[in-house]
Amino acid sequence: MHVAGQRSSALGIGDGLPFRPIHTLALDAAGGLWMSADQGLARLRLDDHARWERGELASVPIERLGRRDGLRDAESNGWGRPAVTRLADGRFVYPTVSGIAVLDPGAMPTVALAPGEIYLQSASTGPRELPLDRPLQLAANERSLRIDFSAIELMQPEALGFRYRLDGFDADWIPAIRASEATWSHLTPGSYAFKLQARLPGHDWVDAAQVIEVEVEPQPWESPWLRAAAAALALLLVAAAFGWRLRVERRHAHSLGRARAFLREVIDTSPNPIFARRRDGTYALVNRAAATFYGLSPGEIEGRAPQQLGPSPEGMARVDALDAEVFASAQERILAEDRIVDLEGRQRWFRIVKRPCFGADGKTVEQVIGMAVDVTDFKLAEQRLQREQAKLRRSRGDARRLARRLLHAQEDERQRLAREIHDDLTQQLAGLAMLAWSTSQAVVREPSRDVSSNLAELASELERVANQVQALSRDLHPPALESLGLAGAVRAECETFAKRTGMAIAFDCPRDFADPAPEVGLAIYRIVQEGLRNCLAHAGSNEARVILQCDSGNIRLEIIDRGVGFDAAAAMAQPGLGLASMQERARLAGASFRIESARGLGTRLLVTSRAGSMPGGHHAAD
Repeated sequence: MHVAGQRSSALGIGDGLPFRPIHTLALDAAGGLWMSADQGLARLRLDDHARWERGELASVPIERLGRRDGLRDAESNGWGRPAVTRLADGRFVYPTVSGIAVLDPGAMPTVALAPGEIYLQSASTGPRELPLDRPLQLAANERSLRIDFSAIELMQPEALGFRYRLDGFDADWIPAIRASEATWSHLTPGSYAFKLQARLPGHDWVDAAQVIEVEVEPQPWESPWLRAAAAALALLLVAAAFGWRLRVERRHAHSLGRARAFLREVIDTSPNPIFARRRDGTYALVNRAAATFYGLSPGEIEGRAPQQLGPSPEGMARVDALDAEVFASAQERILAEDRIVDLEGRQRWFRIVKRPCFGADGKTVEQVIGMAVDVTDFKLAEQRLQREQAKLRRSRGDARRLARRLLHAQEDERQRLAREIHDDLTQQLAGLAMLAWSTSQAVVREPSRDVSSNLAELASELERVANQVQALSRDLHPPALESLGLAGAVRAECETFAKRTGMAIAFDCPRDFADPAPEVGLAIYRIVQEGLRNCLAHAGSNEARVILQCDSGNIRLEIIDRGVGFDAAAAMAQPGLGLASMQERARLAGASFRIESARGLGTRLLVTSRAGSMPGGHHAAD
């Protein structure tokens, strides 16, 4: 509902709305009202709405966007929140089933309608069809007239609006309620001129190139000058017949010339090459798009054969060879895909269709008419798709290989833990049990015996077992992450690793470090563990440095050693299990992973998360 002062109007499906219900409304800077629904997006221009209210338009023209305009999914019902968002630069963002659609109203393609693109299709008085190449003659008993029309508009044909007027009969322009016809049921005798206008939303009316005359003959009782005209007609019969013949011929010639000019304009404005060749090999017709391949105008090509036009573009020989097949078989021939290199060296792909044009006998092929449709964009998209599919196949293969290696590593780790528990912890617990039993028996047999040394040994062994269990628990899951936060857990891991291995590990972290999301923190902690193990195993150095920073909400981790180094590019092309697991952990946590190393120059491991820090997290310990 629109309310302005004391006026109001309601729009529905019958007034031009393309769908219902409408879920969202948004107004752009140019006065366009954007609507979203289950069937896509649509724009209503406020100035068109004002014209509709003034009666200039039969319905409000709506520009509708869907899959043909780039929407991957037309359903934009706004089930997401917010339903529509306007960015600072004026663009709109809509949630859809497949993702989001970003709409820039200012970048919408502008389409202009030319007079030659508005044309008449047919005319009739009801049962009788009228030819359009001459003035429309209605007999004395014919008072009804219908004229069908259309316009060439490929991008938004549903948004076209028409109005018409019969000069001398209609007082004003009449909006076309049906988008393609004009009708009169009670014409009076006289001479009129039918005029047609069309418009696109947001544009002015465009006059059709063709204005057609309409003659309505009177009944005998409608002409008060019948007797005088009959007498004059008897005297001037011979001269009038001769003059009529001349006028008819001139009108025929004029109509034929206009039809030819219109057809020529239509052909020349087509972006697709169109051509016709005679049996002698010369071109009978060439439009501008086809002439550009030779760098000539249509007039310079018509009447000449291809061999007379200079060097032929690469790939054109296959196109010319189809003509002989069409002349010989009298059947259509199609070249599904042909590559042609134009004068500027650009490679373009076309779908070529050639059809026979028969003579008066209906059997002899006099000309071959051909049309080429540029499918370069589709071909390039197909090639890009093939490349992306190849990348996807390689990525899937890498993922499968990594999964197999991770499964083997997981099984190896389980075997290691089982060996440590069986060979170490189980044996130690059995020894402790025997020591406790012997101590108990000694006390029973000799109550006065001093067993303090046995108890001290038992306590020491129990402490050592507890430390081993704690180390195993830390390998399985780091409890320090929950209690100390990421910075404290990494600091503790560096200190524990240094004590266990003898490496000198420096840890740098700012005091105001804020924890990231839990999955990011766990990934960084595991990468620190694996990175330190790699330093110990491969660097050949007893020093390493771990740097943990928080910059603008992003987490940055660096592990640096001054060891022997390695070829980083070769290692990342075929990473080992350690590098692969660190890289995969970083990817799953939404972080980037990079290795910088060279032989003899040490190694620098860099991880940068793209996820912001979680509010209220732990802070680094002093």
